[in-house]
Amino acid sequence: MYLVNIRINDNNFDSKIKMHRDWLKSIANHLFLSGAYEDKTHSGFLILNVDSIVRVKELLSKDIFYPKNADYDINKIKINV
Repeated sequence: MYLVNIRINDNNFDSKIKMHRDWLKSIANHLFLSGAYEDKTHSGFLILNVDSIVRVKELLSKDIFYPKNADYDINKIKINV
């Protein structure tokens, strides 16, 4: 599993957010959990149930904000509880 923190840096956020949400729906079978941060503007996280960083990057590459209009911090995680 991978935790991806996303911070969107796009001046056209409002016009593109629907496409971003549609992308999230399109990868729903790989999403364990996702959400927006309440204390950070235009930021959120994904927990992806995939087995490789290559697969994470393949999924992220379809996001409207990828790669130049958002920062993606990718971390391999192990959920214990």
